[in-house]
Amino acid sequence: MKISIVTPFFNESESIQFYFERLVSVLESLGHAYEIVCVDDGSEDGTFEILVSYKVRFPQLKCIKFSRNFGKEAALTCGLHHATGDVVIPMDCDLQDPPELLESMIEEWKKGFMVVNAKRSDRDEGLMKSVSARFFYKLINKLSDSNIPENVGDFRLMDKRVVQAVNQLKEKTRFMKGILSWPGFKTATITYSRPSRMHGKPKQNYLKLFALAFDGIVSFSDMPLKVIVGTGFAITFFSFLYLIFIVLRPFFMEIDVAGYSSTIAIILFLGGMNMLSIGVVGIFISKIFNESKNRPIYVVETEVI
Repeated sequence: MKISIVTPFFNESESIQFYFERLVSVLESLGHAYEIVCVDDGSEDGTFEILVSYKVRFPQLKCIKFSRNFGKEAALTCGLHHATGDVVIPMDCDLQDPPELLESMIEEWKKGFMVVNAKRSDRDEGLMKSVSARFFYKLINKLSDSNIPENVGDFRLMDKRVVQAVNQLKEKTRFMKGILSWPGFKTATITYSRPSRMHGKPKQNYLKLFALAFDGIVSFSDMPLKVIVGTGFAITFFSFLYLIFIVLRPFFMEIDVAGYSSTIAIILFLGGMNMLSIGVVGIFISKIFNESKNRPIYVVETEVI
């Protein structure tokens, strides 16, 4: 069998040495053929040059450089396109995805599982990030038709047939956690305690994570549109009941002078609902527009394979 490791890099010059020392040691101990697909996502700190220098020591290394920064999701997509192994394992270079788990993953694959997820038993990332991540997984699984495993990142083993299925998905908005889970297949899960990042700095801030989560919800669910329709129906229904009340009211009670405040409140509420509805519909139309342009997900500047 042949193992493919796929790793995106973005300004990770501080982590490369430790990444290769630990990963290659584990791969050599497994005794299988392997390749390491490294995708440089437009780094500006010499990451690609350092990666290429390691190819002298490790001929199994594939180095791919983007023409600019297209994002981790695009880099991971590119790595999957270039992977040729019987099993493919995406992992980060910061060693928060422990290479020592590869042996356990491969053992599960040999039992017949096509996908082996690595689930984090704990997240050493602060209370706010842990709570927001838990909320996101519960929300998207309520909204989405396909199940996205909770606390499972990109780090997982996939049989080459699963990767072939993933590579057929051509959408430009790449929410990889959802895309990697979408094909299904027989799946096993192993748990691990995720360590802290040892070298370098995280590249994802809360704003980028929020944008990624929002893309995931829009890409894998039409529930926001259904919520708008349901809300509009409810408002229409209760407005109709209120209209009947207004028409019949003079026959049963005295009519007070209409309140200015209540009128303004209703106008503002309906105006806000209109703006919200238009905004949500506009986001979906924007996604359709981006897909219709059919631009490539990434542009490769250099390949050293």
